[in-house]
Parts: sequence; structure tokens; C-alpha cells
Amino acid sequence: MQELKSISTYTDYKNALKKELTSAAVSFVRIGYLLKQARDTDILKDSEYSNMEEFAKTEFQLDKSQVSRFININDRFSVGGNSEILEEKYQDYGVAKLGIMLTLSDEVVDNLSPKLSKQQIGQIQKDIKAEQEIGGTELILEGTDPEQDKYKEIIGKCIFEYYHTHPHEYVKICNIEEWNKEDVMQIFCPMGVMAETVRLQGIGRYMISVKDFEHNVTFTNVRENTTEECSWEYLIDTIFNVCMCHECVVGHNWEAEEAWEIIYNEEFPKLPKPEQKPEPKKEVSKPVKKDKPREKAKKSETKPEEKPVAPVQPKTVPAQAPVSAEIVKTEEKEKQDVEVPQSGQTIEETPREISLESANMLEQKKRITGLLDKTRTEMENSYFEIALEVAKETVFQIEQLIKLKQMEDED
Repeated sequence: MQELKSISTYTDYKNALKKELTSAAVSFVRIGYLLKQARDTDILKDSEYSNMEEFAKTEFQLDKSQVSRFININDRFSVGGNSEILEEKYQDYGVAKLGIMLTLSDEVVDNLSPKLSKQQIGQIQKDIKAEQEIGGTELILEGTDPEQDKYKEIIGKCIFEYYHTHPHEYVKICNIEEWNKEDVMQIFCPMGVMAETVRLQGIGRYMISVKDFEHNVTFTNVRENTTEECSWEYLIDTIFNVCMCHECVVGHNWEAEEAWEIIYNEEFPKLPKPEQKPEPKKEVSKPVKKDKPREKAKKSETKPEEKPVAPVQPKTVPAQAPVSAEIVKTEEKEKQDVEVPQSGQTIEETPREISLESANMLEQKKRITGLLDKTRTEMENSYFEIALEVAKETVFQIEQLIKLKQMEDED
């Protein structure tokens, strides 16, 4: 814990978290191995438990689904499928990604990169699940797309459909000033890793994968679990043929958006306007209303309007703390808005705690409270590895809050 407290830069923080997540993945494999020992051997013979499930539930509050997850991770990702050692090619994934990858085929997993985010791998999982829900007969009845059929090879069909679903990427490619390998590679895969799916009508869904610029690009049929690959040179030629040499645009000086509309016979989609997030409300004291109306109100209570009637004695008003003069003096001196104390309330009792805390500290407290709620939710759902990640982020944010407090105390 002392080592984590010494972290002061983003790079050190990210590396430390990555180390812990990798360690968590190793722990999951080892836990799965130990549970399998309880299941497959007589290690529990001297205990009061008749089986592994009963032991795990009573001693560690692990239900059947959690036990199954530990064992499945060990079966899938340990060396030989039954050891305490995490296979080397999975050591950079982290336990959250491994949990998603449990549902993916070996063919798909082998074409993923550990540099992909959990969200990216999760999207691949959703796309494959949607494809699996389409039956073989339904697929045949779809028929093929005549435009896709113009390309004989699967790679050409996939690239054609990729730019159909990524129109703004099509514009970037078409607007390259000087066509060269490096520029095309950077535009096609700016992060250096990639995993995107495209759906070919009447054929099924393919996953386009890039592990890095040193390896070939792969195209995996997620229905049949087969993979084709091509060199970057071949891919770039294919991209050029799809984007620059389509029969509808050759010989014309179309703008890229117009060319896309002609090729795909659709209106070019506009980029959604970025959402303007409302500025966080600053917790400040409410402005003080002028005292004159209150004074008038008092006069109306104590001195009724003059009328040609017998004089009336003024009503007795209960004693109250001085308000107007002292508050106004405070405002002029500190130039701060404070609420006027109510009857019977002294100036010292006026709520001013909000003004003592900066908006930054209040925002930080809200962030920490949200992280604590997130940690509790993940624990209740038995997603312990995710809860661990959130908890570490919570500790980091609390440390930042302490620093903010110290800075304000110094001021």
C-alpha cells in the first residue's frame, strides 16, 4: 500500500493499475485451479463438507456461478487447461477481458490484441452474439448484395462494407494528398490495433483485426470460425480499388461525400453535434436580498398607514438578533453573499459552510461518492475484479481530495 501512495504521475499510476489487474488474472487462474482440486480430488475428505460447491459457499460465500467462472477461466486460459499458471499469451489481458473472452471462440480470441480495451472486446462479443441468433435458412433467404458481389474476394467485400458503415473514414481516405503506405495505415488503424466487425448480406459477419503494423491483417468469419489474412500492401491496394476506382466515381471530380452517396446510394450522414454538458452547479451561498423590503414589512407591522382614526399603539415585536446593520457591514467588508438570519437566529448560526468549500472539493466528493456506490454495486453482483479496479480509483481520488484540502488550508 505504501508503494501505491508514492505514485505521483499518470504513467506510474497506469502501470501500477495494469500490474494489479494482471496479478488479478493470475489469481483467478490459481483460484480456479484450487477449486478444481477440491472437485477432482479427495482433499476435502477430512472436512465437514461433502463437495466443493458446499465448501466454497460456506467458507467463502462463492455461489455456483462464481465458482464456475473461476474454473472456466482456468480451463480456458491456464497452461494445458489444468494448471496454476496463466498462459503467456493471455498475461497482458487482465481478468475483466478474460471474463468476456470466455464466450468467444479460439479463432476469434487468437486474432485479438491485449491492447484492445474491454469495451472493444465487449462490442465484438455483442456483434457475434447477434450473428449467432440468425439461423442458416434465414441467412440464405437474405440473398447477397449486388454491390458487394462486384468484389470476388472476401477481403474486397469486407472493405467495401467497412466504408459503408464508416463513411467519415471513407472521406479521410479519399482526402489523402499523397497516397502512400504509411498514411493509409495510420488512417485505417490510427491506434495501431483494431477489431471491427462488418456484416456481409447473405454471407455473415466478419471481424477485421489488426494486432500491430508488423503482422498481417486478418478477416475472421465468426459463423464458421475461419480466418483469411492479407499483407498491408494487398490491403492498401484493395482500399484504393474500393475508394478510388469504383465505376461510379472514375472519371468524375466528385467530393468525397458525394462519391460516397453515389457508391452506396444513401445520403451522407452528418456528424452528431457534440453534447454540451451543463456546467456543474457551484455550491455557493444565495445572494442576500436587500433589507429595505424587510424594513418596510416591519414598518407595516408596527406602523399601519395613517388614517383619520384614533391613534393605535404599535404592536410589541419579540426581541430578535440584529440583522440589517451587522449583515450589511459584513457584506461590505468581505464582499460575500450570505443569507440573512431568521428571527431568533444569531449571525454565528447562519449556514456558511458551503462558502468555506470550493466547488472543486464538492465536485471531488461527488466523484468519490459515485465511485463508492459503483464499488458496492460490483461487489453485490460478485464482479470482484471490477470492484477492485474501481476501489483503486477511489483511493486515488481520495488522495487528490486530501491534497485539495491541504491547499485550501494553506490559503
